[in-house]
This record gives sequence, structure tokens and C-alpha cells, in this order.
Amino acid sequence: MILFIKFDYMDSDIEPLLKLYHDNKKYISVSANFFEYVLENDFVYLYKIFSDDKLIGTLHLEQDDEILYLSIMIDKDYHHQGYATYTLKEVLKDSFHLGYKKIVVYIDKNNLNSIKLFEKVGFKFKEEDKELLTYVYDLSFIE
Repeated sequence: MILFIKFDYMDSDIEPLLKLYHDNKKYISVSANFFEYVLENDFVYLYKIFSDDKLIGTLHLEQDDEILYLSIMIDKDYHHQGYATYTLKEVLKDSFHLGYKKIVVYIDKNNLNSIKLFEKVGFKFKEEDKELLTYVYDLSFIE
């Protein structure tokens, strides 16, 4: 069973979260004040992803008007088991009720697994900027 729990300040998972980010830092990293940033901004959401009782990843969302920026990180030991696909499908379902018109993700152009993942759930390539590719899921024509 996959469970999503919103991050809060009294969170006992800060150390495991930091370890998770450190162990999976090839394509994603967080700054020293990342958790404070999440808590101080009403437009930023961080969800912890659990499989059974094990923390296996995070889902980071930021709202800017009608655009939702997304990043997902699943522990490398849980890759290729459907966790990221399931999580993204849940985000896409929930997004229909939140008023967003687009969901945007930036992917390292060398991260072929992420590119395949986002394309599989319906994201479309938009542009390339140096090392990052921009993918967009457009909800504006879905009613």
C-alpha cells in the first residue's frame, strides 16, 4: 500500500528525508533551508511517499498561478516497481480539482528513466535549456 503524508515541521522524518535525498542525489538535491522553505510558503507542498511503513520517496509541488511545478524522487532501491507511475497518476487525478491549467517538470537530459516515466503518463516535451528538458502536462483543454 502506498501512502502520502504531508510534511510538517515537527516531523520525525527529517533525518530519513535528508538521507533519502543524499543517497539519491544524482539528479535531485535540496538546499540546507529547503524544509523551512516548504513550511513558510503556502504555495509549496512536500509529501512523503511510504510503501507499507517505509519512507521511499518524496513529491514536491509548487503552485504559481495556474501552473503546478512538480518533482518526484523515489529511492533508487524502489525504482522500476511502479511507485513513481502510481504517484504521478494520483497527482494528475487530484490536479483536476485544484484549478491548475498545466503541470511542469524539469528533467536532467541524461535521466532517461524519468523522461520515459513522464512521457508514459502523458507529459509532452516542451523545450531544452542546457542540461534540463521541460515537460508539460496541459489540463486546460480537459474538462
